[in-house]
Amino acid sequence: MSRPWRILRRRARALLAAGAAAAAGLAAEPPAPPAASAPHPAAHEIIISIIGGSEADGRDLGFQALIAAYEKLHPEVRVLVESKGNGYGVGYPTWLNTQLASQAPRPDIVSANYSPDYAHYLNLDYYAGQTNPYTGRPLNEGLDFNFCKTTNSRGERILLSTQMVKVLWYYNRDVFDRLGLSPPKTWDEFLQTCERLRAAGLVPLSLRGNYRFYQWLLEILFDQYSRSYLNLIRAQPGDWCYDPARDGNWTYHPEDPFNDTVPTVNYARLLAAIRRGQIRYDNAAFIQTLDNLKSLTRYVPADFLVDTPSADAESYTLFLNGVAAIHLDQSSLLVQLDDDLAGAGRFRWGTFDPPSQVNALVQAPARGIESASGEYIGIIRKDQAQTDRVMDFLHFWFSPAGYQPYLDGQVASGRFRPSGRVMVRNVTLPRRFTAPFEHVVRRGNAEIQLNGIAGFFPPGSQLVNDFKQTLVDLVQGKVTSTAAAGKIQGLMQKAVEEIVARNRLDASFLDHPELDPNG
Repeated sequence: MSRPWRILRRRARALLAAGAAAAAGLAAEPPAPPAASAPHPAAHEIIISIIGGSEADGRDLGFQALIAAYEKLHPEVRVLVESKGNGYGVGYPTWLNTQLASQAPRPDIVSANYSPDYAHYLNLDYYAGQTNPYTGRPLNEGLDFNFCKTTNSRGERILLSTQMVKVLWYYNRDVFDRLGLSPPKTWDEFLQTCERLRAAGLVPLSLRGNYRFYQWLLEILFDQYSRSYLNLIRAQPGDWCYDPARDGNWTYHPEDPFNDTVPTVNYARLLAAIRRGQIRYDNAAFIQTLDNLKSLTRYVPADFLVDTPSADAESYTLFLNGVAAIHLDQSSLLVQLDDDLAGAGRFRWGTFDPPSQVNALVQAPARGIESASGEYIGIIRKDQAQTDRVMDFLHFWFSPAGYQPYLDGQVASGRFRPSGRVMVRNVTLPRRFTAPFEHVVRRGNAEIQLNGIAGFFPPGSQLVNDFKQTLVDLVQGKVTSTAAAGKIQGLMQKAVEEIVARNRLDASFLDHPELDPNG
C-alpha cells in the first residue's frame, strides 16, 4: 500500500513538451528483424512493467496464461512483461522516474502511484463507462472502480487496482483467553488491554516505528478528528472540477464512514486551507492525536525506533513466536498466518478493527486503512493507436476471459497469496483464497488525502526527515505533544510553499483554487 500519490504533486511542464515530442516518434514502428530470428510475428508490442510480476509471487505463470489467451485473439500484438522488482518500491520508483523522464518511455503499463507527478498518464475515468468489448458491459461494472480512487493533482484517475487490502490488528486468542481479555472496541480499552499484557510479561505490540506507526496509525487516529475539514476542501460551484451530479446533491454526514467518498476533492483548496490556517496541526485535536500515538510506545519492543528493511519481518516473528500478543498487518495475513504458524508453534488467533476514541473532540468513530493492492495499473499515454491498443488489452485483462486464466496460472504456481478480496467481478478462486475475506467488514477508509500527513511532503524534501525526527523526539520525550504539534504545523505550511514552487505555480495560485491547474 504505497502512499506517494496521496497529495498534490508537481505539474511537470517540461515533461509535457517532452512527451508531445515522444508521441510523434513512437508512432513509427520499429523495423522488423530478419525472418530467421523473428520469434514472434506480431507487428505491435505492449510492454508491462509494473511492480512485482516475477516468480516470487506466481504472477509469472499468470501472465503467461493471460498473454497466451490475448495473443490467440490478437496475433498482431506481442505482449511483454518486463518485471521490475517486488517489494514496496525498492528500486522501482528510481527506474520508473528514469523511464518517464526520457523522450520515449519504453513501458506502456506501469505502477503509476510510484511516480504520480508524470503529466502523460491516461485518465482512466474517461474509460469507466466505456463498453468492454469482452463483456458487453461498461468497464466499471467488470472492475469495482469505487473501492479506492487514486488521482493526480488534477483529479485525474491515474491508477486502477485489482484487490482491496485492509489493515487489521491480529491477536493471540490463546493469550487473551488465558488472561480473560476480549478484543477492545474503544481506545481506552485498547490501552488497558496492553497494560494487562505487559503485566503478564508479554510484549503487548509487535509494532516498530516505521510506516505502520507514522503513516497507518497516525492516519487512523487523526481521521477521527478531521472529518469536518472535508467541507473546506471539497469542490464548490464554479470550481473547474465541480461535478453537479456528484457534488450538487451531497450533504455532510460524518457518522457515515463512506460519506467522504462522494464529493470531489479540490486539492488546491486543501493547500489553501493549510496555508490560511483553516486546517491546523497545532490545535487541541491534533495534540490529542499525538498523545494517543505516543501512548502506544509504552507497549512496543525495545528496538521500536530501529527502522530497518527487516523491521516488518522481525515484528511478525515476535508475534509468530508468541512473544508479542498483538500485531498490526494487512489482510493478506488472513491467508498465510496458519501456514506460518505451523513452523512456529500453533496458537489460535483472531482480528479486530481499530478501536475508536471516545471524547468530546472526536467527530466520528474510527475507520481503518482500506486501500488498493494486487496489480497497480497505470497507462502511459502515447499516440492514439497505441493507447487504443493498450486499452483493448486492459479491457481483456479485466474481463473474465483474461483475468480468470491470469488467476488460474497464479493458483497453479502454488505461490499465490491474495492481499484481499479480488475486485474484478465474475471470476472464481478456490475457496481457501476467498473464505478468509468473507468476514472482513468494510468500515471506511482513513487513508485519504486529508489525513496523509506523512505523504504530504514533496518527495526528497528535507521536510520528510524533519517530520520523522519530530515524532522520534516525541517518542523519546525530548518534546511534548504540544511542541511537536507546533513543529508539524510549521512543516505543513512550509510543504505548501514547496509544492507550489515545485509545480512552478505563481504564489497567487492558491488565492484562486477554483481555477484549473492545467490552465
